[in-house]
Amino acid sequence: MNRKILVIGEALIDDIFDKSTEEKEQKVGGSPLNIAVTASRLGSSVQFLSSFTNDDLGKKIQRHLEESNVEILNNPCSIKKTSVAYATLDLNHNSTYTFDLDYQLPEKIESIKEIDLSKINLIHFGSLSAYLSETFEATRRFIEFSHNLKDTLVSFDPNIRPDIIPNKETVRKMTDQYLPFVDILKMSDEDKEWIYGNDDFQKPVLTVITHGSEGAEVYLFGDKLGIFPTEKVKVVDTIGAGDSFMGALVNKIAEAGDKILQIKNVDKIKEYINFANKVAGITVSRAGANPPWAKEIR
Repeated sequence: MNRKILVIGEALIDDIFDKSTEEKEQKVGGSPLNIAVTASRLGSSVQFLSSFTNDDLGKKIQRHLEESNVEILNNPCSIKKTSVAYATLDLNHNSTYTFDLDYQLPEKIESIKEIDLSKINLIHFGSLSAYLSETFEATRRFIEFSHNLKDTLVSFDPNIRPDIIPNKETVRKMTDQYLPFVDILKMSDEDKEWIYGNDDFQKPVLTVITHGSEGAEVYLFGDKLGIFPTEKVKVVDTIGAGDSFMGALVNKIAEAGDKILQIKNVDKIKEYINFANKVAGITVSRAGANPPWAKEIR
């Protein structure tokens, strides 16, 4: 099946400082962009809706997307400057971020009828663009519309950035408004704790809570399938680990089609989770958010 995926969200530059080497470099990033690139490199036909500008950093983003065979669906040059995420790697190769953000929702999202969704198997959204107060309502309407389309799945990764999104109470309300229209949810244990604490929440058909190096906790129709271990690799850094996991997962599910969730095919879901862990393992074994191509998967 031609697995066509539409990804919506921010594209930015990761400005990375490694404390262990005191070296600095810039790489293309942004959670939705990383997911789009991962799925495309693994064989999906991917369209990307975002906003960045025509400065040197924006041109770098565009080249990165084109080199990974991601189709840029709109003219993204609609903002004053390309956003930058300043990432600091500690001595254990874990990353923390601060942001210089300029993002606005692509106009096509505001007028849903301008996007041809007839051949889209899966729509992914999340991260900063899902929670900015000025973009939330239009995003929610688009996701609700998409969820009601026949044969189209919706996936969501909150990827919370506490420094630049609203307070916890507001984020929880926003998340609760998204979840009824989501089929596949992936979030880190840190995100789950930040949004819900110890409270339960509405789990979509497939829910994955990642626990870093300890593996992925998976629920199908609310039933826990178990915790799936990560690949044992030498970690260079963790930038893009969760994004590559999500990109690999939606690649597999879009390939199979929406019925893979409806028929509760537990064996297939386990296969997809293990594949996503393998892809994430390759990503963390090299610098930056640099997910593998299909030919690198063994």
